[in-house]
Parts: sequence; C-alpha cells; structure tokens
Amino acid sequence: MSNAFFEVAHTLHTVEPPEIRLYYDSEGAIITREYVQKSVQEDRAYIVITQEQLDGIGKHHRVVENELVRIIPKTRHWYLEQSELSRNPYVKS
Repeated sequence: MSNAFFEVAHTLHTVEPPEIRLYYDSEGAIITREYVQKSVQEDRAYIVITQEQLDGIGKHHRVVENELVRIIPKTRHWYLEQSELSRNPYVKS
C-alpha cells in the first residue's frame, strides 16, 4: 500500500464552508437567501444566519435591527357594528 496520499496531504488546502446570507429590503422583508463565501463583500443589506434559522424561516419572519424576528400577525375578527355596515336596513343613513 502506498503512502503517497499521506505525503501530499499536508499540501492540500481546505475551503472554508460558505455562510448563509439572508438579504432583505429597507422594510425588513426577506428578499432571498444564498450560500456565499465569507470573503465576498457586497453592498446589499444582509445578515448571516445559521442553518437552523434558515430551516425555520416562514412567511411571518422579518429582519429588525439586524436580527431575524418572527412577527406575529394581528388577529382580525370580522365582527362589525351595525353602524359600520354600509347597506344596513336597521341604521338610518
């Protein structure tokens, strides 16, 4: 068995794993997410996230103060008062 691999193994260079960048707009809405090498500099607004955060991203997530945050939507009930109905026979217009 040859030791040729082990003789040159110390000369091989390993590549750093890419980081996960989450790009967002001025309102904090997520535009896209990409795997990018750490050495790449960009002008677009982004934050670096973990794989766990990437797996958990849903439609209610935003970037607030450079942090990934889940925004809980307001519950909207469709209970209207009689005066709020435009075609209500019980309210004089």
